[in-house]
Amino acid sequence: MKFLKDRYLEFIKDTLVDGLYVGAAVFGGYLSKDYSGKMESVIHNYGSDVALPFMGYFIGKFSTALWDLNKYLYDPQNYFSAPRNAMFMFVGCSAFELAQYVGLWPGTYDAKDFIAYGVGAGLALGVDTLTLRNESLDELVRKMKGEK
Repeated sequence: MKFLKDRYLEFIKDTLVDGLYVGAAVFGGYLSKDYSGKMESVIHNYGSDVALPFMGYFIGKFSTALWDLNKYLYDPQNYFSAPRNAMFMFVGCSAFELAQYVGLWPGTYDAKDFIAYGVGAGLALGVDTLTLRNESLDELVRKMKGEK
């Protein structure tokens, strides 16, 4: 029973951290439209293109865990593949860009958007990898469990 309690606490920790990243991506995408300063045109044109796969990565991670919570709780390392999720976000965003190119989706095709999608997916993968290895988050879980 202690094993499941520990895994649930870790799931809650992961969910909170993922939620913070989704919120940051939404906020960053929103702010990118109102930014005025250096590199204004770059931020306006590509800020949301970086934020979208970043946000999608963490929503995908959370959705994967919820889809089969029991499997996630018993074998989280083998259940979720961070590189695979980042690739899906890049490919998914790129598919819509290609649909714009052939006229199947409204919007303006811009080849540089592929770079922004890659940056967003790569940034999400890097942040997720660094966060999971952060000792202070493990310390937070130990405090939540009442351990010293």
